[in-house]
Amino acid sequence: MSLDLSPAEIKAKIPGLVLKTNKPGAPLSTFSIDTRTLKKGDIFIALKGQNHDGHKFIKDALALGAKGVVYDSDFGCDLENNSGFLFLKVSSCHDFIYKTAQYRREKIDFPILAITGSCGKTTVKELSAALLSSKFCTYRNYLNQNNMLGLSLNILNCSGRYDFGLFELGISKKGDMDELLRLLKPKHGLITNVNPVHLEYLMDEEGVLEEKLKLFEYLKDGSYAFYPGDDIRFKNLKNRLKKRLNFKTFGFKDRNDYWLEVNAADMQGLVLKFKNGDFLRSSLLGRHNAFNISAALAVAVEFGVDFNSISKVLSEFKSFDGRMKFEKFSDDIDIINDGYNSNPAALMCGLEFISGLDYDGVKTAVLSDMLELGERSGQEHYNAGSLACGMKLDYYFCYGENMKYFIQGLKDKGFRSDRIVYLDVDLMAQRLFKHTKTIAENKLLFFKASCGMNIISLINRLKVAAGLQ
Repeated sequence: MSLDLSPAEIKAKIPGLVLKTNKPGAPLSTFSIDTRTLKKGDIFIALKGQNHDGHKFIKDALALGAKGVVYDSDFGCDLENNSGFLFLKVSSCHDFIYKTAQYRREKIDFPILAITGSCGKTTVKELSAALLSSKFCTYRNYLNQNNMLGLSLNILNCSGRYDFGLFELGISKKGDMDELLRLLKPKHGLITNVNPVHLEYLMDEEGVLEEKLKLFEYLKDGSYAFYPGDDIRFKNLKNRLKKRLNFKTFGFKDRNDYWLEVNAADMQGLVLKFKNGDFLRSSLLGRHNAFNISAALAVAVEFGVDFNSISKVLSEFKSFDGRMKFEKFSDDIDIINDGYNSNPAALMCGLEFISGLDYDGVKTAVLSDMLELGERSGQEHYNAGSLACGMKLDYYFCYGENMKYFIQGLKDKGFRSDRIVYLDVDLMAQRLFKHTKTIAENKLLFFKASCGMNIISLINRLKVAAGLQ
């Protein structure tokens, strides 16, 4: 079945959506809502949001090589009379994205594995995609585009012929998973883990687990269901679901179907021993990434990827920005950027890795708030600070309202006050730069925060202060 779409087809199959077009037979392949990432030949959808209006960027999109534009009927200007480009006037750009994605999903006939969990979704998805690509033509969603809008756009952009698909599903409140599953209709599922995240709406870990398990509840008998066998909350999963799924477990304990033993975890990456006695090597940093590898390895083996291919792909797989990404800042300054997101479990994983490093120099953690923890936010930050005091780190630089609780946890457990810096983010870059200049030894800076705290911007400002940008 062809995945190609045309305005005429959409107009016929989704009544009331396309109001007018100048090229009803033109093929629609890939779409973009952002001129910063738009590629030549994309159809630009002028999406209107709370903080921006895509209609203001229509001219930019066309200048960048978009072959057409989808725009709202209330834009106030008829563009479809311009014969040089394809234009679709629609009742709503939002409706166009969601409804057209639903229609295109019905055309997709390859199996899809959905990946959800509190953290590690993107890494597991990217690892699994890399491994499966050694055998299958594999499609995956772009980076962490895992909410309803991101999922819809990625289904819209699935215009080629593939053998296998991987999509991550991100939720923040009850009902999100139901909506995502209705659109994606996955054949198989994987849950990476369950941790205290999005507690603002999901209340506690049991609430998180309940929502994540909706993925397995959706699957049909015989489908694969991958889950972390080390977590006792999954112990009675088979009885709880009462479905005949093909359950496969992963993790560190040898009772799992797929388990790995960490032989080494340092700045060069990981050395892992597989259950069959063979060794695997990866440049990914941290024990938690060994756990992510065990999940991806389970997927790869179950779908027939041979061990030699697995070993080769893992050895070549590179981390990406914001996820334990190592960077040589200068001759005597090293950076580990783990600033894409943060939660209590992920923060501890990062700090434990830095603490365990045999590093010849001074270790400094640069941290900011873990968001969406609801009423437990203050306590979770305090607990994290209490645990961080026992880590082998020399300094903590913090900003953000909730980090005062983290700092109190540090102090109550006896961490030296003169080695804690708490500043407004606007002052932090210069203070960090001064910090690196007053220490003679090598310096390792570890950055970690929730995405909304924009710690990546702080790293860039530090580069400016150091004259590197």
